Amino acid sequence: MASQLPPGANLCDYPASTPPDGVTPNFVDPYSLAPVVTATSALTYSIAILFTIARLYFYFPKWKLSDCFVIIAVAFSGGYMGIIFWLNKYARHEWNVPLCWFNASYMKVLYAQGVVAGMMFFFSKISVFLLYLSIFSIDRPMQIAIYAGIAFTTALNWSSIPLESYYSAPHVGDTWESLLLSQQPNHNITYGIVHGALSVVLDVYIFILPMPIILSLNMTARKRLQVLGVFLTALMGIVASVVSLVYRIRLRNLQDNTWAQACVYACVLVETNVAIMVSSMPAASGIMRRQFRESSLFHSFQKSTFSSNDGSATKRQPYFQNPLSFFHTRSRSVKSTLNRGLSSESSYELQLRPSDLDMEMGNYRQHRMEDMGFSPSGRGIIRTIQIDQESFNNMTIK
Repeated sequence: MASQLPPGANLCDYPASTPPDGVTPNFVDPYSLAPVVTATSALTYSIAILFTIARLYFYFPKWKLSDCFVIIAVAFSGGYMGIIFWLNKYARHEWNVPLCWFNASYMKVLYAQGVVAGMMFFFSKISVFLLYLSIFSIDRPMQIAIYAGIAFTTALNWSSIPLESYYSAPHVGDTWESLLLSQQPNHNITYGIVHGALSVVLDVYIFILPMPIILSLNMTARKRLQVLGVFLTALMGIVASVVSLVYRIRLRNLQDNTWAQACVYACVLVETNVAIMVSSMPAASGIMRRQFRESSLFHSFQKSTFSSNDGSATKRQPYFQNPLSFFHTRSRSVKSTLNRGLSSESSYELQLRPSDLDMEMGNYRQHRMEDMGFSPSGRGIIRTIQIDQESFNNMTIK
């Protein structure tokens, strides 16, 4: 477009691309995707922050590598959102963008968003795999599958830095303005399509990875649905990843790039923030359980439930006292697991971070497989023991 302009022309008077027939460029108040991008990004990022705060509070002070990865992912997501907000003025049809807006600053910001996006994807997706590792590491095939996912995620996203640096930054002797007339940045469109397609595969892999174990658990349908609900949140990430891929492909058209780019930016942020939510969901559920247990509603329900059993020696706790018990059940040392032949016993010691009951009742160990409602070995018959609340405070199950 710029090569067709007369010498000395004011670039701000010309559109960045030729509008369709019958359409007049509008530089004053064109329809823009900026409100949609802003609202979607801010909403999902706010939820991701709340989940992260819940996670850090719940596991404090026993923070581990996975918690650090989530913090870094939130920081990169916030930085990426700031970049996208700067680019919001371009979130319109390209023929409604003045040609003078495409300058060195624009190219520098595009380069920054490409690099930050790769790091943001890496830390957010790895945090989910680290969550899986803490839950399913006792299962050897699952452990191998998780490490394979970590390796794939690392290779996919760290490769974006050298590629962005080669195609989206000026080479020696060139300037940022020279990239505007060069075909060099267009190679990143092809890479973006490949990256988008592989991201869809990765998101589907993250989603289905825990499903075989969850569906094979010996638990009630209600509990199974509640456990599945944690991981079904990842479906939002898959949808965002697919939509992002569609608009990445449309970028090859090179007719309305600014519009398609705005859609890609919004989907990228949603996909990342969903990954942060998924990795922090168990801790957030633990906070919800604690708040429910301490609420007046729960105490009223507990009082009405136990009022008819005051004379009995043993009071069984209702399910609603621990509505999310598959996340953080009573802290105790469960060591007896009978196999199918009932001929031997196996002991499993899963050392984990203290739950809220650790703080309330002492230094009991928390068992992550038990927290999620899983059998430690994934097979055999589990011995279930009913105990009363009064005696629980003075004993350890062996």
